[in-house]
Amino acid sequence: MPRTGPAGVKPVLLHQLHSRIVLLAILLAALALRIWGIGDRLPDPSLGISPLDDSVVEESDRTEMYRAWAMWEGGAKKFTLDPGTVGWPSLSFYLTLAVQLGYRAAWSAVHGSADTAAFVQHFAEHPEGLFIAGRAAGALIGVWSVFMLYRLGRRVTDSSTACIAALFLAFNPLHIQLSQRVSDPNLLALLFVLMMAPPLIRVPSDPGLRSLLLSALFLGLATGAKYVPAVFLLVLITQIVVGHRSGAYRGRASLAVRLLVGPLVAAAAFVLSSPYVILRGSAAWVEVQSQGAALTSEWVGQTSSPFALLTYLVSVLPAAATWPLYLLSGFGLVLAYRRGGALRTLALLPVGFVLANGLLRVAQDRYILAAIPFLLLGSAIAVGSLAGFIGKMSRSGSTLATAVAVVGLLVLPLKSTAAYRNELARPDSRHAARRWIQANIPPSEPMAMELYGPVFNSGRLERLAVTWPFYSAHSDAVRAAYAPAFLHGLKYYVLSGEVRRRFEGDPGHSQREIAFYRWLDRFGIDIWTSRGSGLGGPEIHVLRLPENISTTAERDSAWRSSSQIDPDSVRLARWCGDLATAHSALARTDLVAEWAQRGATLAKFRPRLNLLGMAAEALLSQGKAEAAAQSLDRAVREYPGEFDLLVLHGIVLEQIGRPLEAASQFRGALIAAPTHPGRSELIDAITRLEGKIDSPR
Repeated sequence: MPRTGPAGVKPVLLHQLHSRIVLLAILLAALALRIWGIGDRLPDPSLGISPLDDSVVEESDRTEMYRAWAMWEGGAKKFTLDPGTVGWPSLSFYLTLAVQLGYRAAWSAVHGSADTAAFVQHFAEHPEGLFIAGRAAGALIGVWSVFMLYRLGRRVTDSSTACIAALFLAFNPLHIQLSQRVSDPNLLALLFVLMMAPPLIRVPSDPGLRSLLLSALFLGLATGAKYVPAVFLLVLITQIVVGHRSGAYRGRASLAVRLLVGPLVAAAAFVLSSPYVILRGSAAWVEVQSQGAALTSEWVGQTSSPFALLTYLVSVLPAAATWPLYLLSGFGLVLAYRRGGALRTLALLPVGFVLANGLLRVAQDRYILAAIPFLLLGSAIAVGSLAGFIGKMSRSGSTLATAVAVVGLLVLPLKSTAAYRNELARPDSRHAARRWIQANIPPSEPMAMELYGPVFNSGRLERLAVTWPFYSAHSDAVRAAYAPAFLHGLKYYVLSGEVRRRFEGDPGHSQREIAFYRWLDRFGIDIWTSRGSGLGGPEIHVLRLPENISTTAERDSAWRSSSQIDPDSVRLARWCGDLATAHSALARTDLVAEWAQRGATLAKFRPRLNLLGMAAEALLSQGKAEAAAQSLDRAVREYPGEFDLLVLHGIVLEQIGRPLEAASQFRGALIAAPTHPGRSELIDAITRLEGKIDSPR
């Protein structure tokens, strides 16, 4: 019979103490790995860049900080919970907002000041503190998720297997990277999925509603961080049906109640964590559709098949988990499925999650983060199974083999993390390029910039710089821009290797873009580069462009020849307007008219109105009043109540000898803006023009 006295209790207590010490060591290691380098790639206010625009900072960090800051601006605006988007769920933005509010409270306590203006100034001058606070919150969430995996593993296996799974997650490079970001939504979704799993596996055996309510609550919160975990609702419904068939519930009424309550609680938790999905009404649906279209469209250099599933299975998942652990996870999940019960449910969770993400066209490692803990739990089960097999032959050999195997399996993840941290610890090429350009190129010299390169004109005009358009998704919408002829009039091109790399990774769909870069290689003169400099970040080249690159006819031909011009491309229209504005600063009215007219064919509403006016003014300054009048005739018909447009049209009509029509335009301007400060001048002009009409010839 088992011993129940003190002598029997002592080994159990020692085992529990040993497990807790091991768990504590794992959690401390997890925290250390997530704090390591947490201060790398922060905004540098000495460069004069807005901390929310600095491209050196991880894009997701900037997005989280921007959306949260926009809800209150440090107290400088009326507080709102509207993050300004529902393309992404809102829960991570609210967590970032909470971090910002907590940071301000701590700052006020330390400085003894609650002055809003002083805090806003502090953020502008020392943004690194707020970013580190946000990243620290992410690190704590990462460690929390390691603990939750241990608890889950101990519930369905044993403490040794749970510790091994937690150790694998603590050292996982992808999990570490996302834990070092500001309120990463993928990490937040992972945490809630791990919190959902224990009550979810109890749903079939729980005659009450507690397990159902908890699993539905965490399911809704996970969906409030990322939309894809909503697929687990199917698993929840399946668990309810399984419980009914096993006789755990009483009658069909109980089944119906559960099938109603579970989805309702999940939906309520989701709405509470992302309320503006409902409050924005039809606009929210349009935005969600737009985000969905982007995720199911082709991403340049990142889409290799109609669906991303194959890429996940043969590339992304092995890289995220490392090949040895990935292969072990497959073996372990098969073992878990065959054991049935709770382990079978857990084995199916990562399969369903990866399948759901695999229906998209682009594969991103962060998208499948929520599957990683379950894969690593499978790896731990596989290690435990192999250790058990060895233990049948030698108990001491089993312990040694397990320890050696676990340590060996951690070598690759640790090596990957060390390489990643070394890269981020180096000075960044984008900051170095900005400093060089500011010191060596006059601000009035026109240049083209690329995304993922140095940032200029952040919050204020610094120099004549036009950003060349680039979309990861829908790259064909701006493909027309990639013609060397359009570089005419610009003196420099700042090239970012990241953009070029993506195009060269998809040669079948990016022939025009690749030809554009080959032209730059041939004719651009490299006057500064980050290559071989020991800098981190993308490879940057500052190229001096030749003069007289193209004629008007060649540019018109290049524009017409592009079969990829998207008539709804807002970004391409904005780029045309940016080129027109840059050339306007150089008094190149011929180029202003060209680019304004091209942009006007794509733009809509106010941007189109502005481009039509810009084109007319440029034509007028060239002495082409008739062409300006024709352009304005069309513009006034489209926008009949625009004061500035009517006045400009009247001026042009007067210049080409049509005084009656000019007076009519001025009258229309008075009707459009009866209290305009220039009213008296318009009345004088009308009187003068009518005098010309009535005077004898």
